[in-house]
Amino acid sequence: MNFIIVSYFQLANSITDLLSYQGTSKLSSFQMAALQFFKVLEGDKNRFGLVDSSLCHAVGNIETKDFLPDDGKDLDDFFYDPRLTLSVYLNELTNLGQPKDTPVLPFHWTDWIDVTLLNEEKKLQDPKLMTCERIRRRTQRNPDTSPFCKNKDDLSMEEVNSLGYKSKDILPPSVIFGHCKHNNNGYNDVRVYMAKSYVLTYLPKPYKVIILNKERGTYEFEVDQSNGPEQRMIFSGMLDRFSKKILKVSSQSLLKKKVFTVDHLSIFKKLRKTVKPNFMPRSQDVHSMNQIVMSSPSHSKDISLTEASFDYTKEKITQKIEEYEQIKNRTIQQNNFLDGLKDCLLYDGLNEPEYFKMATLNIRERKNKLNDWGWHYDWRFFSDALFIEKVGWTKQERVERTNIILERLLRNWNRFAEEKGIVSWIMHGPLLSWYWDGLMFPFDVDIDIQMPISELVRLSEFYNQTLVVEDPTEGYGRYLIDVGTYIHNRDISHTGNHIDARFVDVDSGIYIDITGLAKSPANLPEEYEKTPIVQKPKDDGEVEVYNDRRKHFYTFDQLLPLHYSMMGGVPLFVPNQIEERLRFEYSHGLDDYEFHGWYFVPKLQLWVMTDKLSKVLPEEQIRKDGKQLRELVIAAAIDMTDQQAIDMLKDDETLMEYYLTRKFTDWHSREREILFTEDGKDNINALKDPEIRAKYTQLTGEITMGRPLRKCLFEYEKFDRMLSLEYYLHNN
Repeated sequence: MNFIIVSYFQLANSITDLLSYQGTSKLSSFQMAALQFFKVLEGDKNRFGLVDSSLCHAVGNIETKDFLPDDGKDLDDFFYDPRLTLSVYLNELTNLGQPKDTPVLPFHWTDWIDVTLLNEEKKLQDPKLMTCERIRRRTQRNPDTSPFCKNKDDLSMEEVNSLGYKSKDILPPSVIFGHCKHNNNGYNDVRVYMAKSYVLTYLPKPYKVIILNKERGTYEFEVDQSNGPEQRMIFSGMLDRFSKKILKVSSQSLLKKKVFTVDHLSIFKKLRKTVKPNFMPRSQDVHSMNQIVMSSPSHSKDISLTEASFDYTKEKITQKIEEYEQIKNRTIQQNNFLDGLKDCLLYDGLNEPEYFKMATLNIRERKNKLNDWGWHYDWRFFSDALFIEKVGWTKQERVERTNIILERLLRNWNRFAEEKGIVSWIMHGPLLSWYWDGLMFPFDVDIDIQMPISELVRLSEFYNQTLVVEDPTEGYGRYLIDVGTYIHNRDISHTGNHIDARFVDVDSGIYIDITGLAKSPANLPEEYEKTPIVQKPKDDGEVEVYNDRRKHFYTFDQLLPLHYSMMGGVPLFVPNQIEERLRFEYSHGLDDYEFHGWYFVPKLQLWVMTDKLSKVLPEEQIRKDGKQLRELVIAAAIDMTDQQAIDMLKDDETLMEYYLTRKFTDWHSREREILFTEDGKDNINALKDPEIRAKYTQLTGEITMGRPLRKCLFEYEKFDRMLSLEYYLHNN
């Protein structure tokens, strides 16, 4: 691949760095112009506030009437503010001090997920009232709704109480208790309603909650699995303790106030000062992963696994069953793991039930349907299709929202994985994206990671059904670790269980796909005969070739050792051999500078949309159409002049993206010079040279988990996007 590497700023972190970089006389006209643009960008916070990813709205004012019932019963509407939830739970953990055992706390999903959209649903009148019948009419093939839907009027009070409510009045017109099949595509609003209704009624609780901490260690509690209204913050006693400790008034006195203030950052600061976080014992750091990433910058960050990490026989499953059956008073997590082990003795890849369910969509507009079929969302947490047009949102704002979700997903998975010593690496689409510029594609919502079967089993055994909470000083993200029941079967799945586990963003339903690799008797698909990147004797389950449950096969040397890297500033691992594998999976993916209206601009090291690029192209190029236009635009993007690049940075959104990513794309350029040859192929012998190895170790020693690249989703949606909108409306 003729990949153009441009390294302008040598990891510049600020305007000061740029100005001191060998003197301004050494900079090109494009670089000088970028400096001037960056000065404006850093100084105009109203216009460019999104470049500051710190929490700017952490202190929240809560209107008491919206949150507290004055009669001991439910409110008429649901209320949600993550700052309040964090404040109450962090205060509870602070009050408990340094417990001997992991504390057990009440939990109800409506305190952790925004279901306030359903407030409006309750006020609608027929025929728009979202009853089971309306859901049937607005779903393809008009399915029988009885397996997944029940009108609230048909619920008994006993059922209502068991769901956590004191009255039917707070519930929406119908409650969802199961998945509507994939071939019954629903409209966007129907799928959103179904997800929110399921969350507030029948969504099972997580087993535990882990709160991440950028200063290392975690804060954790197990979840009380009982049901009833007392599991909600307002009825559990936690709110009373928060009110007395933080607000200095009883919850009854709080009712007299119109507004009270929450500041979860100050509470988290006190928690970290008074309570030691949980640290993984070194004995549980099976592959020394935690130790390696935390080691001195002068030490290699490569990880080498053994072949045993990919070996998972039926005998090992039987031994694990016997081990768990000897445990007295098993926890719910241990019972779940044991049940999965036993199920895999009953089922195989031919007959096992499909585990994961998606929010398949029926979208009327053809251009929207082509963008989003709904297969990339967990149906339980679906809140809105990412790429469809939405009133009040620009296309760029939808892209920014998507970028936020994906960055925070990847960031919090890798922070969790490093903290718990879980070894994983990126593969498929994310690896292709990383190859180009060290960033995630702005047009792709897939994040795929792999791990050896030994790590997948460990993830299931100790962390399945865990809600991972983002470091409270960085955002409000919550992510559910969901490991499939049938991970112990390692043959090819013919029932759709190609993905073994997911790390799901509960705000959007977008997830990271996690697949395990193991030895199995599975045979190579036909494409490996045409391109023998991997060779394996038929029905051989002993040769050191590892496969997922779909169609991907790897040799030991293709995967290992793993190399420490970054994607958009997020530390992660990549496999040993990359270019050959990517070319096998994506025949044109390494050479094509255009994808669905996005063009790669080497001078910026960014993918930009057609409408951004067309502003700097000669008019005669814009007037052409079809394939001829595409080829002309690609050529123009590759051969962009300094002046055209300067003109592109006059666009605020392009400038902000360039400002946020420039130091990471520059670092990746330096990384590519070591890992790949000049024509972009794997330089598999490079790191055997002591000088190159020393240079590479120094480079990877620069990797740290810095601050988030983008605003957190809550602040972007609730505050900053609206401030930017007000600015543009006022100035245009």
